[in-house]
Amino acid sequence: MDSLNDLAHLLFGIKNFLNDDSNFALLDASMDRSILHVIKSSISLDIKPIIKDVDSALGGFSAIKKNFHKSTRAKQLELMNSLVHLDTSFSASHFNSFFSIISELSGLGVSFTPITQGLLLQALNSPPSGTTRTQMNNLILAAAEKS
Repeated sequence: MDSLNDLAHLLFGIKNFLNDDSNFALLDASMDRSILHVIKSSISLDIKPIIKDVDSALGGFSAIKKNFHKSTRAKQLELMNSLVHLDTSFSASHFNSFFSIISELSGLGVSFTPITQGLLLQALNSPPSGTTRTQMNNLILAAAEKS
């Protein structure tokens, strides 16, 4: 859709054309047909049936948005799946990925207390070499009792 936004900006001088449905009212019949043609020719053959009977650019764009809008729940599940399947190494990129996913989940209404984040990190990481998971858990529990 970014390319269609770019094309509309070049042709009509309207930035982020697709972000506001009222922009479609600015199109004359020729421009509307042109945008609809671009939409129809830009999508995969297997999804063309959803817009085959559409007769306006707004109708085509709305049909695509309606059928391919990812729900918040689906995004939450996708992020939780990413969290569970993170690389278990103790590396900076691992921790950056972990906290990035936690931040995205928080933005989608799934928040974790600091204690829960710590427990997740503990459960999702391999212990350092030479240390068993039981030893690591005991060290963490001992440290938690002192605090």
